[in-house]
Amino acid sequence: WRTILAAFGLIGEAAKTDPPTHPEQVPLKEILGLVQDPERRLILQLAAVRMYPRIITYCCGATMCFACKLAWHRGKTCAEVRKQEAGKDVQFCPQCGVATVKSEGCNHMVCVCGKHWQWQANPKVRQLYQAIVQKRAEAIREVQANESTVVEALQTVAWDGYNYWEALPILLEDSQLQTMGLYQEIWRITVGMGRCDAMPVLAMLLDRWPADRDAASLWALAVAGHRAVSNSNTIDLAAILQAILRHGGHGTLFLGEVWRGFAQRGSRVRKEKRADIPTVLGAILDHAAANGACGSALLGEILSVTRSSDMGFLPVLRLVLARTTSDTAFV
Repeated sequence: WRTILAAFGLIGEAAKTDPPTHPEQVPLKEILGLVQDPERRLILQLAAVRMYPRIITYCCGATMCFACKLAWHRGKTCAEVRKQEAGKDVQFCPQCGVATVKSEGCNHMVCVCGKHWQWQANPKVRQLYQAIVQKRAEAIREVQANESTVVEALQTVAWDGYNYWEALPILLEDSQLQTMGLYQEIWRITVGMGRCDAMPVLAMLLDRWPADRDAASLWALAVAGHRAVSNSNTIDLAAILQAILRHGGHGTLFLGEVWRGFAQRGSRVRKEKRADIPTVLGAILDHAAANGACGSALLGEILSVTRSSDMGFLPVLRLVLARTTSDTAFV
């Protein structure tokens, strides 16, 4: 697995003991697609999730730990989380009242009566949930929530169909919550579940986001949140792309990463025609041209990324060549 990561340029020869800084940059589907034998493909996938145990559930887009099958716990070991979860009480279905015990998995519960509801294991999660739904700023501050409590509460709020963007500035007053990891989790919940207005959340996150390359990961998460893109009116991919481009600047590295996110993570939105190659590539090239950055280095990077993706190469090549009529050396 480490040899494959090195072959894809995700780790260097001198750093084979260290995984990539951002696991979401690993094109797992693309790598697995190269392995024809199903048993070997499964072995490789298991090796990947053991190295990067953070996974996203298909039922509700919650972030889980593959190793311990509990909610993702950045900064805590599986043993610590298991100890916290031991002996949790029984909860009752809000529709039929049947007693329920959760052994593992995400907090999305489906009762025998057909009711979908959210398990709330931590009393602080329940308290924070109520404060966010009722829009009580002081009550939100009184919870003094840590990162895992915030993530679980926002997932529950989103699942129940409430907006939470107005609560985010209050939550992030706490300096301990001003981390890139939490910012990404907030955005993942927003685009993965599609229940909260995305643009106010994005504006708040970009105000706190470092410039240039890192902002491209927000775009990759947006196009990967295919359930939200398919079923939600709260997510406008074109508006998200323009906001991220304005924030990130016009460097070749940044714009190349924006295109890479669409090429490697956007197959579902392309298939469902929620975003297409001419629109996305045109926005990137127009942004670069407006800032005098549409040079051969960027165009070459776009073609290189395209060649290693499942997108058709010729449509992209035609769009690129249309921008290079005067650059005979590049042609």
